[in-house]
Amino acid sequence: MFIVFSQLLNHLYFSNSQLRKEALLLDYFSRMPDPDRGYALASLAGTLHMPLYRRARLKALLVERVDATLFALSYDYVGELAETLAHLWPAQPQDFSVQDLRLSDIVDIFQGKDIQDAEQFLCCCLDVMSYSERWAFLKFLGSSMRVGMSLRSCKRVLAQLGGKQIQDIERVWHGVAPPYQDLFSWLSGDLDTELLVQDVHFTPVMLAHPLESATIPNLDMSEWQVEWKFDGIRIQYVMDEQGFCRVYSRTGEDISNSFPDIPRLGSASVVIDAELLVGTPAKIADFNALQQRLGKLKPSAAIQRKYPVLLMAYDLLRYGDTWLLDYPLSTRRQALEQFCTEVDSQQLLMSEVLCCRSTQDVMTLQVESLLYNRAPVEGLMLKRLDSLYQSGRPRGQWWKLKRDPHTIDAVLVYAQRGHGKRSSLYSDYTFAVWHDEELLPVGKAYSGFTDEELKELNQWVRKNTVGQFGPMRQLRPALVVEVAFDAVMVAPRRRAGVSLRFPRIHRIRWDKPAAEADQLSHLRGLLPGDLI
Repeated sequence: MFIVFSQLLNHLYFSNSQLRKEALLLDYFSRMPDPDRGYALASLAGTLHMPLYRRARLKALLVERVDATLFALSYDYVGELAETLAHLWPAQPQDFSVQDLRLSDIVDIFQGKDIQDAEQFLCCCLDVMSYSERWAFLKFLGSSMRVGMSLRSCKRVLAQLGGKQIQDIERVWHGVAPPYQDLFSWLSGDLDTELLVQDVHFTPVMLAHPLESATIPNLDMSEWQVEWKFDGIRIQYVMDEQGFCRVYSRTGEDISNSFPDIPRLGSASVVIDAELLVGTPAKIADFNALQQRLGKLKPSAAIQRKYPVLLMAYDLLRYGDTWLLDYPLSTRRQALEQFCTEVDSQQLLMSEVLCCRSTQDVMTLQVESLLYNRAPVEGLMLKRLDSLYQSGRPRGQWWKLKRDPHTIDAVLVYAQRGHGKRSSLYSDYTFAVWHDEELLPVGKAYSGFTDEELKELNQWVRKNTVGQFGPMRQLRPALVVEVAFDAVMVAPRRRAGVSLRFPRIHRIRWDKPAAEADQLSHLRGLLPGDLI
């Protein structure tokens, strides 16, 4: 029942206890029938897709009913579309009731083919629903919950429901799909056979913790494998014994269509943990070049030729019928070396194991990563030789040691309110650097400041606004911030011609005059040599 789901979402949203949230979800899964509980799970997990739900069209439907300026001002202040619409949508009497509405009814309509029927159904529901029901309805349609239940939390609840370990849920999760009826039957013991998943499913990746300086002196380097941390995108390459290949992002998103030039590797089933890069084995290109391939659903033949795909293999998770997840890294490394030797492909590279006899060698390599020209790297990875391959971030097994970020002094020029809990605060800041006598924007930062600093910045923004363009405030160019970032990227659409990768505010320079902020020429000097 949709009404029960609406109540669940409201309880989840207003509960501060993670244990309480999980208990609420466990009770819901235990009481509700299929397929509704499966669709509820999909909405919380972000795996539910409604092709006929269009945010832009929903806004247009509301503006037909309320003043457009009222909506714009309300949305700017509230900062969240579902909540804004739930408040503003005017109730209308209808010969229609949502008392017996099921989640499966909603899915059938919004995964259908008739957009007009979907819009009419949408309006009828919003006309008769209460505020909380509208909010839950729109959240369900958009599959963007933000009620404090992560995918990991959902998996913990599923494990409790079926008396399983969370690792059991992880290993089958990407081989099942909404509404998850086989999954729930397996958890309840009603499935006659073991839950079968396809051979090209995703296996949740193992992640590293940042290496803290206090931990470094305590490491015995004879127990660790050290590799470069390459600056590409982490992927998982999966191929079955028929040669059918899939490529998944680190979060399990299938991105195979964006990379049709990914090669078949051998003739046996294989799962490889790797970094996706572009270039040639002799010259691996930087992240600027890789960006030309990202986000393109159907890359042209010319793009594929100019930016050919490379795989930098880190780990071998499966080979043939053998899963290697429960073998130590040292064993998996030997299997990876053997596999890469047997497979004849110019597009497959193997991550180099670096010689580190002491922690001083590690620190030296961290400095050298800034000067490493053979391939784009952003630091080091340290992995225990006896580590098993576990999903998530098991403590003390893998460490990442990134090189120190670049920093510049930039001038704040625009500010905008945030979203959600930050909807009443100016937390999105555009910053600029000098080019001759002009300030040119080069990026936007959303993080890096403390709550107290955010309050101070908001006071300054309100006192130093010189213009307003919709939700954007133009600021008096007087406040300097030190911005940390990972790299400079070419940005032809920007007047400055460059942008920053992962910018964040490192420090507020209340003491520094704007005239002493950095010049654009400094940023351009940080571009790779072939892009300057």
